[in-house]
Amino acid sequence: MNLKDYAKTLGDLGLATKGTPLQTAGLMAFYDIFGGDLAQVEDLADGLSNDLGRRIPVLGVFLSTAYDEDTVVVYAVYDPSNGGFSLQEVEQKVNEVATFLTNVARGVYVIGSTKAENLLSDYLSKDDDGNIRPVLIKVLTLADLPEKEAFEAEKRIASLKLSTRALRIEAELDLGTDIAKTIEANLAPYENVPSGELVLDRPGNLLHFGKDSFVCNVSAKSLKALWDKEGSKGLLAMNLRFYIKSPVIDDNVTRSIQQNPDDFWYYNNGIIIVCDGATQNGDRLTLRNFSVVNGGQTTRMIGTVPFDKDFFILAKVVINRFADLEKKALFVSQVAEYSNTQKPIKAKDLIANRPEQRMLKSALLKNGVFLEIKRGEKPVGSFPEPWQKTKNQELAQMLYAFVFLHPGPARNNVSKMLQNEQKYDLLFRKHEYSFAFLKSLLFLEKALESYKRKAAKDEEADATSRALAKNGLFYALATIGYLLKRRYCPSFAENCRKSGSNASFYKEATEEQAFDFSFLDPAYEDNYKLFLKDSFPFFDFLFGNLIRPTYESQKENNAALSPANWTKTDTGFTAIERYIENMLSSAGDAFFDQRLFALFKAPSEQMNADADSLYQTLRGTNKAFKTSRGAVLSQDDGQLRNALLIFREEYAAKKHIAPARIFNEATLNKLVQQKPVTDADVRNILPPQSYFYVGNQVLEIITNFLFGALPKDE
Repeated sequence: MNLKDYAKTLGDLGLATKGTPLQTAGLMAFYDIFGGDLAQVEDLADGLSNDLGRRIPVLGVFLSTAYDEDTVVVYAVYDPSNGGFSLQEVEQKVNEVATFLTNVARGVYVIGSTKAENLLSDYLSKDDDGNIRPVLIKVLTLADLPEKEAFEAEKRIASLKLSTRALRIEAELDLGTDIAKTIEANLAPYENVPSGELVLDRPGNLLHFGKDSFVCNVSAKSLKALWDKEGSKGLLAMNLRFYIKSPVIDDNVTRSIQQNPDDFWYYNNGIIIVCDGATQNGDRLTLRNFSVVNGGQTTRMIGTVPFDKDFFILAKVVINRFADLEKKALFVSQVAEYSNTQKPIKAKDLIANRPEQRMLKSALLKNGVFLEIKRGEKPVGSFPEPWQKTKNQELAQMLYAFVFLHPGPARNNVSKMLQNEQKYDLLFRKHEYSFAFLKSLLFLEKALESYKRKAAKDEEADATSRALAKNGLFYALATIGYLLKRRYCPSFAENCRKSGSNASFYKEATEEQAFDFSFLDPAYEDNYKLFLKDSFPFFDFLFGNLIRPTYESQKENNAALSPANWTKTDTGFTAIERYIENMLSSAGDAFFDQRLFALFKAPSEQMNADADSLYQTLRGTNKAFKTSRGAVLSQDDGQLRNALLIFREEYAAKKHIAPARIFNEATLNKLVQQKPVTDADVRNILPPQSYFYVGNQVLEIITNFLFGALPKDE
């Protein structure tokens, strides 16, 4: 691999004039950790340091969410002496790095003079529960080896026993080809392989199911050829994620491929491919718009393990039956999830294929925001402002902190958060967020990111201020969310006042107070740059008067408490809530009003505004009444529908949620058509287990209307 091929990228990263080892580490980290996103160059720079390479045996340290657990990835570069590759030298470097990391984790070797060293010290420390993150040492080299030598070298490094009582450590050797594949996988979006060919065991040997799908046996060498060409592109795009090299070598599969190829068919469950079409011509099978959705590890092993004798693999070829994007996404997701019987697929790997993710991506894209739901995706089109690009994991973190007031877990381990089905449902299935609300949240989060970067460069600020700004982004989001909930949601504020020092008790009961409207002052809603400029004084107040005093108060009882560890759990945020309640009890709500509502809407500007507008429109209309699908209603049914619609909008405004979460248009039409007059009938239409069950109110509206208590014409 020649770094000159990526000269422009090196220039963009500020690496063009630096030493080759740092170029190698920086280029790999840019694509491997940050997916080639230039907006994250400053985060890349924080994790890289020439000083590390000179004094200690690593050049970069980053936290990766690409693995089953959030993993500390440490980069070291091997530059072969005299141009000759030596596996022994690579082993020595790995052992040197592992020993160094263990000493840092044990406190034997104290570092902290650069940003990268501070990150390393933070990442290797235990959290409040005594847990440690796994560590992956990546030794990078621009050298390349013949396939068999490369495989044996990578296998040898992956098999090194490096874990200690202080750390769980694995190692990986990335040759020049591996680095090139990692970069290639991130240069363009790959949803699938447009066209490719596999070889069958014999012509016509297909067992069909339904109209098009079938089971067959495919040649391992033909699958290996596909891997060589498409493995870092779309071959696994619908399986789990884009190309990520695995440090784990499966000895049993390797042994079967190399020593018992004739028995591989018996031992292995095979692969499942989803495609838009398949054509057979003799022993050749041509697939269109396809991807392996199950059997990714089998495909990866066949693609990377050297072997001479061909053998055959069981393949189920599933023809996609749907043209509709949402239905296709659901179909692919279900095939991938339900067909995996060997090893459960992690929730964080599956979410990219889930229909709610696809539809959220589509909805945001229509409003000018690119949502990356799968690693390696690239925006098609122009998204010039920072708030116009985000990732589903980032969005989950924002929501969990701002709406549900859990900033510690949001920061500390997003992978575990998304693996928890209850939390995932809470974030993405039980709630639908309006674009106006998400846009406000994106403005706020991106402004805090910018504030964090500014604080890191502020030479006049002390170390505590910089560390809190760096680690406290989600604490800041949660604190703002808490303050806004108190102002927009009177019942929440009252509960907070009553609870005193136990304000956190009401966190889990705040779903109906998850206000769902634009909360920015109207002056900022279409002017991010103005909001960015005006938000910094408020952030100064937030960190200086709420977050820092709470941290320093708790540090008095624990001298070793660092901002990085303090913000890993919700304990510190609970203390911030108590601090806010104490301040409000003595100073009153006005203490925050002048600061909050210089940026955010005051409650009177939002509450019931939408409902009042709709109410006046509906009460004053003389036009023909229609359902949401255009069916013309009678005058009476139209009046009933409007009465229910008005109630829904008023109730939604009161609860600060989207009206569709009360009942949607289809349910509204059922209520009008069926006109339930008993509790049992209304429960058949409105499930009582809904978060916002309004069956009693709906029943009252309908019965009053039918029996003349509700005016039918105003």
